[in-house]
Amino acid sequence: QKIRTRRGKASGGSRDS
Repeated sequence: QKIRTRRGKASGGSRDS
């Protein structure tokens, strides 16, 4: 899972948000 940056909420980037 390398999509944990700032993609959105449904993409899996809710940890950096």
